[in-house]
Amino acid sequence: MAQTRGLFPANLDNVQKVVFSVAKTTMKKKPSLWRPLYRVMDSDRKFERRTSMAGFTTVPEKGEGEDFTFQTIDQGFTKDFTALEFGLGFPYTQTMQEDDEYGILAEKSRMLTNAALVTQEQYAARAHNLATSTETTPDAVVVYSASHLLVKGGTGSNLVAADLSRSAVETAIALFHTDHKSDEGHFMEPSEGYDLEVPPASESLAHRIVASRQIQGSADNDANFIKDRYSIDIRVNPYFSDTDSWRLVAKGKNHGLLSYTRIPLNVEPVEKDIYNNNLIIKIRFRQSWGLDRWQGIVGSVGA
Repeated sequence: MAQTRGLFPANLDNVQKVVFSVAKTTMKKKPSLWRPLYRVMDSDRKFERRTSMAGFTTVPEKGEGEDFTFQTIDQGFTKDFTALEFGLGFPYTQTMQEDDEYGILAEKSRMLTNAALVTQEQYAARAHNLATSTETTPDAVVVYSASHLLVKGGTGSNLVAADLSRSAVETAIALFHTDHKSDEGHFMEPSEGYDLEVPPASESLAHRIVASRQIQGSADNDANFIKDRYSIDIRVNPYFSDTDSWRLVAKGKNHGLLSYTRIPLNVEPVEKDIYNNNLIIKIRFRQSWGLDRWQGIVGSVGA
């Protein structure tokens, strides 16, 4: 049985102030890698269901006095985002309270917050690391596939089966223009730019591909089509499990990466255990990550 903080207000208030302050500082000093790429939304239920709709195809010609043609809007694919629950804690013992003057408390609080932030990064990276195995999009196909389904017929691809190279990035860009269609078969709106996300081992190569004035790795004096025609930012993600993998993500909301926050990362109120006088420090959050469509992202898990 844990004793509530109200029975020891002075001591618990001081401890809680230290824990909250350290957690807040740690989150500021460790910027999120996953959040800038995901569409992040709040949730107020156990799971969120995303259902797409396939609208009208094209408007047919109609002769004078002839009847109009009618089409239906079809329900598309469905994907549920179920909030996962995370929690971890540590005891701040009576002996530590007597001898520590909050030094150990501050360090353990920093480690606890850091563990939560790392967990978020690892789960967000699953959409890429497991993109050809267990992670799927609403059409029940793995994330990176050459045969994604469209509701009103046809398929599309967001898979490049090659390690990072200039030609592989050019292939990815071409797929955005040729294969990324809406469920009724329309080409997707052009993106304002892209994020090229790579593991640390590929950062140098990615920079040469994107930033070189001439074609990277070539003695020819041809202009670098990628640099001249497209705005591409490089993002380095150490949580990619394969050092050869990479992905190109459309900027803004033109992609399917989605996260729901049911309960934000939060340090729980400090409690005191009446049986041993330990203070209990805990952190908890509920969140989900995934994709609500395959369009807007092209990737490779390495050749």
